[in-house]
Formats: sequence, C-alpha cells, structure tokens
Amino acid sequence: MAFTHFYEPQCIEEASSILIEHGKRAACLAGGTSLIQRRFGSIEHIVSLAKLGLGNIEGKTIGAMATLSELVEHEADLKATKILQQAAQSAASAFLRNKATVGGSALICFRWSDLVAPLLALNAVFRLQSIGGERKLFATELYGNCNPLRKIEPGEILTDISLPENITAYSFTKYGMTRFCHAIWDVAVVKVACHYRVAISAGTTFPVRLPRVESLLSDAPVDIEDLRKAIDESVNNEEMRVTASSGYPLAYRLEVLPVIIMDTIKKMGEAGAKS
Repeated sequence: MAFTHFYEPQCIEEASSILIEHGKRAACLAGGTSLIQRRFGSIEHIVSLAKLGLGNIEGKTIGAMATLSELVEHEADLKATKILQQAAQSAASAFLRNKATVGGSALICFRWSDLVAPLLALNAVFRLQSIGGERKLFATELYGNCNPLRKIEPGEILTDISLPENITAYSFTKYGMTRFCHAIWDVAVVKVACHYRVAISAGTTFPVRLPRVESLLSDAPVDIEDLRKAIDESVNNEEMRVTASSGYPLAYRLEVLPVIIMDTIKKMGEAGAKS
C-alpha cells in the first residue's frame, strides 16, 4: 500500500468532498483494522473520520466511530443495545475491541465482523451523510445478500446506527473453536411481540435472515429436524449462500448450524425466565 495523502477533515461536508474528488483512490479511516486486511493497492488518499464527532452512544443511537470497547462498556437499557454488546464482547481480543469501530464492523463484512448478524436481526437503521444530503437504510436494505459497501454512494459516510425500541427478547451465539478464533457461525435471534427474527453470518458470504426458520418459531418447542429441513431448503434455493472455504468442511458447518440456532433460542427463553 502506498498512501500519499492523509486528511483530517473537521466536518462531514469536507470529508465527503475529498472522497468524491478522489473517487476509488480514496478510503475512509475509522479504527484502521479493516485497512490492514483489505487490499488497497490503488488507494492514495486516506480520509480520517476521527474529528467528525461520530463516537457518541446515546439512547437508541450508536455513533459509527464508537469503538467495540466503548459499546461493551456502555450502560445500556435497550435490549437491542444489549445483544450488540454480546456480539462486541465476543470479538477476539481487547486490543481489537479498543481499535475496531461499530461503523467499520458493520460495513466491512469480514468473517470476524460479529456485529452484522445482530444488526440484521434488529433491522437497524443506518444513517448516511454527504454533501448531497442525508439518507437512511434499514439493515435489510444495506446487506441484502451483497457487499454493503456497494450500497454506499460516492462521498457518503456512515454517521450512526439507530436501534429499535420494541425488542422483547434477544440472544446471540458466536460458535468457534475458541473465543479467540474467527466464528464458524454467528447466530442472532430477536423477538418483536410474537414474531422472531433469525440472522446468521460468518459462515455465509454476507449476513442473511432465515425466513424459513423464522416461520417455525413460536412459543411451542422447536423440532431440530424441522430446523435442519428449513436450512437445507434455504441452501437449495440459494437464499443462504454458505462460504466455500472457511477451514471447516461444508457438511460439518451445515450439520451444526441447526443445533446452534436451537441453543440460541433456548438461551433466549432462559434469559426471559430469569428476568
């Protein structure tokens, strides 16, 4: 990587103008962890977001520049925030949590981006700003089985993420060999009134909802064979595209997924009983 220009804009408009001017030769710098992994051979202009005041966490709104550590340490009342805290806490190390930002983790869907499954299950709202104005995208629109960065218009900057206030129950599971390994599966389940939302990531190229699984869920016990059949149907209909290579055999990953989903649902019920 050969970065030749570094900018520290003081406002969104200034940052957006730089990004528009230099196009594909420019990239935003948030926590910096994604720049280490991504291939930026053609990137010459780095635009720091550090001075834009995007790090606040208040009520249902999380600033894009808040770090995962700041999210974990925040005194949350909303159930929606608490499931994100579970996911952020599962990140591999304190060093990573101190550097990685909520916005970067949400937009750069690496296998270790543990926030994306809960964000999709919550259908969080992403606010984007540029010199052209402001627009908002629901998580279902941003992810949509494709790279979320393709949904970002030239010059747009993610400023914050808003969470729903009507979540009545939640549960998150990161399944991996150890807590320091990348996840084999991330599973997030939330409940709104009597409806369940189930989202998965890590084992898929991008986070996906599982409507076939959601249709099975109610207050009645879930049958694991029904879960397995619903997952198989999702794969066969290409609603769920499992990653080709993750270090673990495809058959094994598909075998354990319904077990993880069932365990996540069970944990949700146990949490409700305790409260």
